[in-house]
Amino acid sequence: MRNNNREIYVLGILTFILMFSVTLIYPAMEKFVMERFMIESVAKTSLFVSVNLAAYVIFSLIWGSISDKIGKRKVFIVLGFLGNAILMFGLTLAPTMNILLLLRFIEGSFTIMAFSLLMTSVLDIVKHTHYGRSMGILGAGMALGNALGAPVGGKIGALDPVYPLYFGTAMLLAGALMALISLKERKLESRPASLKEALLLLKEEKRIFIPYAFSFVERFTVGFFVGVFPLMLAMKYNMGPAQIGMYMAAFLIPFAFLQYP
Repeated sequence: MRNNNREIYVLGILTFILMFSVTLIYPAMEKFVMERFMIESVAKTSLFVSVNLAAYVIFSLIWGSISDKIGKRKVFIVLGFLGNAILMFGLTLAPTMNILLLLRFIEGSFTIMAFSLLMTSVLDIVKHTHYGRSMGILGAGMALGNALGAPVGGKIGALDPVYPLYFGTAMLLAGALMALISLKERKLESRPASLKEALLLLKEEKRIFIPYAFSFVERFTVGFFVGVFPLMLAMKYNMGPAQIGMYMAAFLIPFAFLQYP
């Protein structure tokens, strides 16, 4: 049981690293995307966020289903971190906006590979009675990573808008190494549900739509905030990445403090 608790905290730290690296670039988005590729439209610039999140929606079901069929979690977590690191570094080399968006979409597929399997791993390890506490640890790691990634990315991005991506790449490589060393590969005890069975459950248990709808609205709001708020601060108030990062942190830090309770 003690080893299981230790692994839960490792999963929480990995979630922190993943979300920290994701948020690093947002304060410098105006300089990294708009100025670098001479984009005048806020809507087109916000695609940098949107295509990444679209990959989350598409690939979360795919990776979860494949992981269930193979019966492994660790390998997907390690590959998710490695793939994310490679693609994040690749963003700094993109010659055009279209290639940037393509790389960003692929990066999102690796991000959700790691993130979704981190969450699933918690449910494989703990008893049903400890689901809330354990998911709270991962939620705190996620929210704290988001909250701290913004101001750190802002400080680094003030020096050069590509520096947050370099730093994020290093963090993700460290996360891949940590996952490889610290996580155990467990054999699933029960037959996992197929993707078809999972979707049919929505039809049978209509109450599930309530938390799903709430989650959609909440994520939609945060996605709007992350995608447009940094651009508004840069364009309307002439703020630099460091200031933008602090304003984003003011919004995101309460997420971290209230997740675990």
